[in-house]
Amino acid sequence: MYQIKTNSIMIIAAAMLLLAGCKKDNTATLTADDASDAMSAALSSSTDGLSSQVSTAASYAVAQGAYKTDGTQTLQCGVAFDTTVAFHYSGGATTASYTGQWEYLLTCTGSQSLAMTGSYSGNFDAPRISSTNSGQRQWVLSGITGSTSIPYTFNGTLTRSGSHTSKVRNRYTYTVDMTVTVTNLTVSKTTYEITGGTGTVTMTGTVSNGNSYTFNGNITFLGGGAATLTINGNTYNVTL
Repeated sequence: MYQIKTNSIMIIAAAMLLLAGCKKDNTATLTADDASDAMSAALSSSTDGLSSQVSTAASYAVAQGAYKTDGTQTLQCGVAFDTTVAFHYSGGATTASYTGQWEYLLTCTGSQSLAMTGSYSGNFDAPRISSTNSGQRQWVLSGITGSTSIPYTFNGTLTRSGSHTSKVRNRYTYTVDMTVTVTNLTVSKTTYEITGGTGTVTMTGTVSNGNSYTFNGNITFLGGGAATLTINGNTYNVTL
């Protein structure tokens, strides 16, 4: 009888351990590493992030002659212009497809500036993360002079909201509401690349297990297609 009781206790204990191991962990949430993947995607040119959209804006402004002061620019002072731009990318293990609406308004009182607003929506699939999302842009471009050696300067915000799925670590699916704010972001009129400036990024949302999260980051644009992103004291290198 004693042996039977002992075996029964062992079976019950093993079952309890198995149930404990299978219990869903509802305390886990995103880490700074997870946040860096999502924020980096919102900045990357391959996923129609900030650097891609800024490059599109700068090349359009050059093509339309917005920087000219001799009256030959296509954009006219105080006359709004809108267009639709499609973005497609396939390179390495990353694919992306977006459609964006752009609205431009050239202001000529005082020093010239170009307001750029509009929305975009689409999806991307990258090695570390995939997403379906949409957002808004609201920038003011200055530095409009007759010289291409003087870079454009962007100030304003870019938002991105949607569903993200991580392919690394805990492989969470989570919602994202993100705002990237750039300050004195300089962009070449000849290469359309970001050459300097700073920014901040806020990111909030809910993980599939029901837990919410909030992250804040600081961005330093280094030029040469590079930037650094600092989140909770951790610094990440970002390829734009």
